Parts: sequence; C-alpha cells; structure tokens
Amino acid sequence: MTELIPMKLKPCPFCYGQAELVTFEDRTSGGWFVEYFVQCSKCCASGPLGGPFEDGKKLAVKAWNRRVRKPLDKSDNF
Repeated sequence: MTELIPMKLKPCPFCYGQAELVTFEDRTSGGWFVEYFVQCSKCCASGPLGGPFEDGKKLAVKAWNRRVRKPLDKSDNF
C-alpha cells in the first residue's frame, strides 16, 4: 500500500523519480506489524524502515530526504 503524504519528499537521488511513502504490513508472524518506508515510483529505490506509528512516517521521510555528500577526490575527474 502506498500513499502520498503532505510532508515534502525529495525526488529519488538516483533517477529523480517521484517518491512515495509505503506502508509495510506483516501479518504472517503470528501478529500484526506495520512499518513505513519511502520508495521511488520509477526505479524502486527505497529508504530505511522508519518504524511503527505516526513517528515512523516522519522518520522514514526524514531518512529519505537526507542526502550524504561524497567528498570530491582526484579520481572524480572534476
């Protein structure tokens, strides 16, 4: 199940596709478990699980929106 949320999601860092919040529900382990993560609708890249409850949505979005800058090095040929 996917849903667009009002929190601003950055585009995919790989293909610049639209990101969506995904609700992961697991009912096979003898209980009911829900977690959230963000996934690109174009290339299916995904971020880490954010955890259950509403805070999980916020954590998943925050993790997706975080971009790590790689320091330039001489092998990058810039």
